[in-house]
Amino acid sequence: ARELNPDRLIDNQRDWINRHTVYTHGNGFVASPANTVRGIANDPNQNGDNSSLPGIRYTDAFSVPVLFRVGLGLPYQVGHDGRLLFVADAFHPNDYSESVNVGAEYAMREVVAVRAGYQGIFLQDSEVGLTLGAGVNGRFEGYRYRCDYGWTDQGRLGSAHRLTVGIGF
Repeated sequence: ARELNPDRLIDNQRDWINRHTVYTHGNGFVASPANTVRGIANDPNQNGDNSSLPGIRYTDAFSVPVLFRVGLGLPYQVGHDGRLLFVADAFHPNDYSESVNVGAEYAMREVVAVRAGYQGIFLQDSEVGLTLGAGVNGRFEGYRYRCDYGWTDQGRLGSAHRLTVGIGF
């Protein structure tokens, strides 16, 4: 954490970053007004501006986009080596349509997994829909690896293919 009162910083800490930014860490959130304009200089000769050029400044108020999102996951053990996971996300934005995403994953021994889902349920003019995928996890000479493939229906844009490869040290 940093000192909340910048006047109490010692000399080697009084740099631009510590005087003008906010540092946060850990769990929580930060909120600030997003549509506030403060401290606009009206001196046209300040900062190298050319006072002989005409100019008009227009600003409009707008509401801050807010998204309420909730999700649920239900895992089930299938036999000794299998796991089945059902998931759902619900979105409630203040500036767009509500939507729901659902999906399922079946994993065998946490090594091989197959996935299916559907995005954008209840979304107006949705360009997304069915999703399918598969993945493998494993170890090789002390290193962990992971490879995932995903396919998504993108409506008029066609299909999207995603490939993820990861190596853990």
